[in-house]
Amino acid sequence: MKKFIPLLFVLWALPLVMPTAVVDLQGQAMAQQASKAKKKTRKVPAMREPTYKKIAEAQVMIDPESVPREEGEPAPEPTGTPQDAVDMLIKLLDKRGINSYEIAQIWNTLAFAYFTLDDMPNTIRAYENVLKQTITEALEKNVLRGLFQLYYAQEDYNKAIEYIGRWEVLNEGPDANVTFIKATAYYQIENFRESLKWALEVEPLAVAEGRQVKENWLYLQVVLYNELKEYDNVIAVLERMVVTWPKKQYWMHLAGMYSEKGNDDRSLSAYYAIYLQGLLTKESEIVMVAQRLLNAEVPYEAAAVLEKGFKDGIVEENEKNLKLLATSYTMAQEMNKAIDAWRDATKVTEDGELH
Repeated sequence: MKKFIPLLFVLWALPLVMPTAVVDLQGQAMAQQASKAKKKTRKVPAMREPTYKKIAEAQVMIDPESVPREEGEPAPEPTGTPQDAVDMLIKLLDKRGINSYEIAQIWNTLAFAYFTLDDMPNTIRAYENVLKQTITEALEKNVLRGLFQLYYAQEDYNKAIEYIGRWEVLNEGPDANVTFIKATAYYQIENFRESLKWALEVEPLAVAEGRQVKENWLYLQVVLYNELKEYDNVIAVLERMVVTWPKKQYWMHLAGMYSEKGNDDRSLSAYYAIYLQGLLTKESEIVMVAQRLLNAEVPYEAAAVLEKGFKDGIVEENEKNLKLLATSYTMAQEMNKAIDAWRDATKVTEDGELH
């Protein structure tokens, strides 16, 4: 499966949800009350004090810094390691009389522990066991989000798409960041048309949410249109991108696309715009711009580009480049400068014709 290297700021777009233990019973009750104000809350069994204490103890073992506390209050001292927490929680699962919600919170805390131990298969297994229990919608949404991100990170893109779909149903609608991840997941399995469908949904969703459009959202469209050989659309998106994000890679891609479509004037304008922004730093790039200017019958500008390249130490003063400079000045009818350039060229060649 291909790696989507230009676009794997994907998981930066939506940071991985770190599994966390639920130990704040007061916060849990407040969340349930808030949920009731919106719609009927699922009925879940209560977490009892002994189970709560065990989960709280496990959370301290897994990551003392994750425990809620007053500002300036030191983190509690753990009584064991994350692996000790795993062992304790697995034993707790076998305890008689624990209810479905307590089992869910034990598995949720195990997911936190396995994640801390960098054990992704068991993190996923723990999360999936949470979903088998009677849980709140808030917890289910968090677990579904964690699962689609974990499956994405494990390159199981079909599973990621499946869990995104379940998350969207529970969320009662799509979300711009999640839709973007879904689009990239379809890209990874090379379903470019379906990927484009969702990539085009991201921007209007973001606007509706009152959020700014992100660079990688639009660049995904560029990549997909390119895969589908819809080059006019590639150009249209790149023209938008260079206004807001005038990066060299976008300008170069746009200039190349203009050439592909036979629009040499626009291609030259794009290359010259890149040059004027100081984005060309290689000899081959500077010489290419000068040659294009010369071919477009703007020889004085071609000579100016080369002269600056020599002055900046980017372009080597060899026979080929000096001949190009001399030709540019000659075509621009700058005879004194042309003679100087031809003379300089003779200093680095044995070619009698140049003399």
